[in-house]
Amino acid sequence: MTNIPNGFNFSLEVYDSDRRLVRRSSRAGNRDESVNLNVNRGDYFVRVRQIGSTSGSGRYSLTLQSNPDRAGNIREGSRDLNEILDNGTVTVRDFVSRGDRRDFYEFTLAERSVVELTYRSFEQNSNVFFQDGTSPDANETSFRTVQRTLDAGLHALRVVPIPGNGRGVTTRYSLQVDITPDGGDNGPPPDNGPPTDHVGNSFESAKAIAVRSTETTFSDNIGGEDTSDFFRFTTNNAGDLDLGVSGNNRAIQFNLFNGQRQFLRTGTDGLSISDLQSGTYFLQLRPGASGAPSTPYTLSTLLSPIDGVGNNFGSATQITVDATQRTEAEGVGGTDPADFYRFNAGEVGDLQLSLTGASQPLTLTLFNASQNQIGTSTNNSLDVSGLQTGNYFIRVAPSNPGAPFSAYNLRTLLAPDRVGDSEADATLVTDPGTDPFPVIGINPQDYSDFASGNDEDFFRLDLTEDYNFVSLSLEGLSANLNLQFFRQGSDSRVTSNLGGTTVDALEGSVGPGTYFVRVFAPGNSPGSSYNLSMAVDSENVRPSITRDVFPTGDSNARLLTDVTNLSEAFFVATDDVLGLGLFRSQGTLDTTIRVGSFTSITSLEAVGSSVYIAGSRSDTGLELYRWTSDGSPTGQISLVEDINPGTGGSSVRDLIAVGNNLYFRASEEGTPQDAVLYRTNGTTVTQVANVGESPTNFTVVDNSTLYYTVDSTDRGDVLQRISNAGTANPDAPETLGTISGVELAFINNLQAIGDDLFFTSEQFNTTEQRIENLEWRRLSSTDQLSTFDATGDEEDGLTGFTNSIAVADGFVYFVADAGLADGTELFRADLSTAPGGDTVVAVEQLDEIIVGNFGNPNITNLTSYNGSLFFNATDGSGNTLFVVEDADAASTPTAVKVDLPGVAGTGSNPQEFIVANDILYFSATTSTTGREVWSYDGAASPTATGSYTLPLNFEIVDGADGSDPLELTAVGADAQGSGGRIYFTADDGVRGREVWVI
Repeated sequence: MTNIPNGFNFSLEVYDSDRRLVRRSSRAGNRDESVNLNVNRGDYFVRVRQIGSTSGSGRYSLTLQSNPDRAGNIREGSRDLNEILDNGTVTVRDFVSRGDRRDFYEFTLAERSVVELTYRSFEQNSNVFFQDGTSPDANETSFRTVQRTLDAGLHALRVVPIPGNGRGVTTRYSLQVDITPDGGDNGPPPDNGPPTDHVGNSFESAKAIAVRSTETTFSDNIGGEDTSDFFRFTTNNAGDLDLGVSGNNRAIQFNLFNGQRQFLRTGTDGLSISDLQSGTYFLQLRPGASGAPSTPYTLSTLLSPIDGVGNNFGSATQITVDATQRTEAEGVGGTDPADFYRFNAGEVGDLQLSLTGASQPLTLTLFNASQNQIGTSTNNSLDVSGLQTGNYFIRVAPSNPGAPFSAYNLRTLLAPDRVGDSEADATLVTDPGTDPFPVIGINPQDYSDFASGNDEDFFRLDLTEDYNFVSLSLEGLSANLNLQFFRQGSDSRVTSNLGGTTVDALEGSVGPGTYFVRVFAPGNSPGSSYNLSMAVDSENVRPSITRDVFPTGDSNARLLTDVTNLSEAFFVATDDVLGLGLFRSQGTLDTTIRVGSFTSITSLEAVGSSVYIAGSRSDTGLELYRWTSDGSPTGQISLVEDINPGTGGSSVRDLIAVGNNLYFRASEEGTPQDAVLYRTNGTTVTQVANVGESPTNFTVVDNSTLYYTVDSTDRGDVLQRISNAGTANPDAPETLGTISGVELAFINNLQAIGDDLFFTSEQFNTTEQRIENLEWRRLSSTDQLSTFDATGDEEDGLTGFTNSIAVADGFVYFVADAGLADGTELFRADLSTAPGGDTVVAVEQLDEIIVGNFGNPNITNLTSYNGSLFFNATDGSGNTLFVVEDADAASTPTAVKVDLPGVAGTGSNPQEFIVANDILYFSATTSTTGREVWSYDGAASPTATGSYTLPLNFEIVDGADGSDPLELTAVGADAQGSGGRIYFTADDGVRGREVWVI
């Protein structure tokens, strides 16, 4: 794995078919990763996993190379080159590596011969040696050739990596061996001399031959001075051995020995042995009479597999045919005219029969119990749909009667079809169920069947509860199947398609209704039996996970965005198929779907029913994209404009919606410091003219006016606005340097509350030519300015404040340090006494939360709800919840401390206050629950002063660890918090950070 980007750290991992880790490479930083290992035949998985704390995604290059290892790795297991010699020449290709340090070859010379080795090492990191330890060439060149004259007998070659030179690298090589008999010093024999002897004359020099299930021949001479020919062969399977000779004019004696050179059997002009076991054997040929002259001969060999299968209906061999693919290895032909099998179909299903490995045309025929033919095929496959229960026969026979023997593999599969094949006849798995299937519940139930391209399976769930958590897991596969979940009548379908035999899983929440689970074979998949595990929990499921986007890892869900017009949430997450992407959700499993892919996404913003994306793709870099609905569940994503053409991107940032328009900053040069303000309606992009330098603090009032600050030369950040910003013809930017006669300077902390803009600023004293008086101020919808002076003396500015401000029942509440001994505390002002026009509004301080000089209660998260003010503060015993009841009371109200259960004296640090469906939600921590979501329903709680019922909404993680909820977002609620639902991200300790909903 190469080209890992800076700042990223990846782990490269190899797993076997049982998902057990075989080898891992995980080097620190962005260094290349490599794994070299020897593996057996079978299925394997390669996993690339991002590790460390780096966020976002990174591209990489992955190279997979599989080199078959045909050479022996020990001397005793040397690969025999005589078996593959062709006219004295053979070329082999193989490799050596860290896990395969030696390759051994051997060959037998029947006579003194010239052996030429041509060796090519493609990576220049290996060498070849003769059995005596010498090398053709000790240097490290990649190509070398050597000739050596060797005596008759057994010889060996060894290929090893060159010590100290890339020993751990996989090195491919090519080795060519050319063998030419050596005539010796006396020159070639005369024409009437003895014939050339190509076969060894002893056990040690025995000629290696291949004995197969098809007849193989070898020609030579025997007699005269050549009194004995020795052959050596190895069989991997038991069988019936037939040896014979032809072309000879004199008798030849056959003697067979085992691998330990022990005599087994003898014969004349041939030898037949039934049930010869696997192993190594020696064959000796001798003239039938002592002193007999030389005679040519052709040796024929045949090892027929043992006929363990009956040859007629009466002797048919019983086999098992079921939902597991099985293979019967046999042979037919020659003296074995037909093979008959018998099986019982225990359930209705689709029968699949196939033949492989045959060297002759074979015919497959299926019969019923009455021996009547059901179907036949000469193309090596026979399929029967809807095979009923009962007994059946299978016949395998040569297509041409009398044809020679041929080995074959008979593969059988009876794919059950117990499950409905469409929505109309889907198998019901909720009460009352479909016999004989169990009814699902909170505990997983297993459903086994078979699916293929011609047999899709449908399960139906009729759910009546308001909240249901559905868990689906598809496993036990021999080929690729996909898992899909959808609601009746909906085009929105959630699919798990990890590929191969990987477990597919779907989890999430759904409401009441009828749903379907579909199991199907995609593309060219031949189909597979499967086990589908399903469970539904309709109890205690609020809040509930919308969908486990990344079942095998952490999706790192983030950037939750409310699309109010659709009552949907959009978010960014990573799944286990396509990586980083954009998702949409209505809070249920079936509606949480992926709508687009990006390499990174930095922000989202909804405008009407559209969603704008500051996202990166490989061909554009970071640019502005737009998602729109086209009637399909995924919709469509388009590039709004390539502001900086090429792959560099325009550094899009600061997305903010105003009416029908989106405002954002971008740079034609791609650098953030050069970013300017743009506006788009989704079709055209316009650079906004007359905007000051470095616009920031973008704030929208009444969904029509855009306020922001820009740099000035002598006033710090000053205020600008664009009126009618959400229309097709917005006003030009307007600088608000002086409002109601006050010259403002160093404006910050812009916040829109209702139709008003609140902010902090200083003002320019024209008399004394200085900047002073840092205060909270309000700009009303009629452009009237009000100033909230915590000291009552406009000459003395605030010496400290926080940027938290809220309006509750006509009073504005804010935090300030008036420069008095009380330190930072909570203040309020009556907005009805602030008509504007440079009015300095009287403020009053609430009772101290921390009594004493210069205390700091660290007041944050001021939130108006149900006529009260909620916030987070500390009285010295930890941050906890406070409430100002009767926030509109004429007399100064008191802040009441509210301890959550089990946190008295320690604090709960409430955060992320938000209102939806007229309920206040927030996250908080206790020693018994950890950090979870809490809520307060003002309409359902007691009204007595200081009496509050604040329930833990749901403990996602049992115990004190907590799920650490983040990004609490009201989706579909109005500005007052009515309607809608709360979405947030949380980590339950099992599924990683996913999106949850209440």
